[in-house]
Amino acid sequence: MASLRHRKDFFDPLDLEIMQRALAAACDMVKAYQPINDAHGANELRSFIGEKLVAIAKVHGVSDPVTLSALVLTEIPSFTALPHSPSPKY
Repeated sequence: MASLRHRKDFFDPLDLEIMQRALAAACDMVKAYQPINDAHGANELRSFIGEKLVAIAKVHGVSDPVTLSALVLTEIPSFTALPHSPSPKY
C-alpha cells in the first residue's frame, strides 16, 4: 500500500480529488450489488458514504482512491457480508 498522507487542519485540493474518486468508486460498487432505483436513495447513499469517507480520511489520512474506497466499503455491514467484497490493503 502507498504511504498515507495524514490530515493536519484541512484537506488540500489533491486530497479532495482523491476523496471524490474514492466516493464515486465506492458508490458505484455498492450500486452494482444493491441497485438503487430512485434519486433520493442515491443521494442518501452518497451522503452516507461521503460521511464515512471523511471520517476515515481524518483517521487514516488520504492515500489513493482504491484504498479509501476499500476502507469505506468495510464500514457498510451489508456490503462486507458479501463474499466478493474487496478488502483494504493496509
